Amino acid sequence: MPPSTFMSWVTRPRIYAYSILSTFAALATVGIAFTERSNFYAAVVFLGRSNGCLLMLLNFLLVIALVAGRILQLLYFGQLRRSEIELVCERSWYSLVSTLLAVSIFRDDFSVSFVILFGTLLFLKIFHWLSAERVASIMQSPSVPRIFHARMISILSTLFVADLILVGFSLQILLVKKIKIGMMVLFTSEFIILTALLCNTVAQYILNCIDMAREEPWEAKSLYV
Repeated sequence: MPPSTFMSWVTRPRIYAYSILSTFAALATVGIAFTERSNFYAAVVFLGRSNGCLLMLLNFLLVIALVAGRILQLLYFGQLRRSEIELVCERSWYSLVSTLLAVSIFRDDFSVSFVILFGTLLFLKIFHWLSAERVASIMQSPSVPRIFHARMISILSTLFVADLILVGFSLQILLVKKIKIGMMVLFTSEFIILTALLCNTVAQYILNCIDMAREEPWEAKSLYV
């Protein structure tokens, strides 16, 4: 399904219905596990070993990620423009395709942890894309309110901390614990690339702010971009 078709198919009522059904399915799964098992440990083991239960719980984690993403989006970006929504859908689609190709290479390492790491990576990528898009749009706006700068500084700082934490976590798993090396090489490189791209976005934001503060056009700006 191409990104444009996916955008037309996904509507707000369908998202609400999907979220409600996923929540009830997850609650029912957990309820059945604790009903059929005599104690907490046995129920947790059952949930962890059953593919169907894991699927329901991962699906519920997706719903939580969607809700959290929506809240963070409203907090840091407000309402998204049509072009930004199209950008996110298009890049998410290609990111998903490239990850599926990577799964074929690291299929022996495919597990729940792979799915969670991919979800985390895609979640962060979306906010990196939106941040870069907003920074690029500064010079196209006749006036930039202070709330915009407060939001940009907040989201860039948050993403930088998150990137550093995930890079450190990935390097620890890769170099110290040496678990699932093939998979962790993929995600470590992705998190490092995200950090580098974020540094580029921060640099562009600083240059744009300097350019906006000048009374005359900054002709030497192209030397730094």
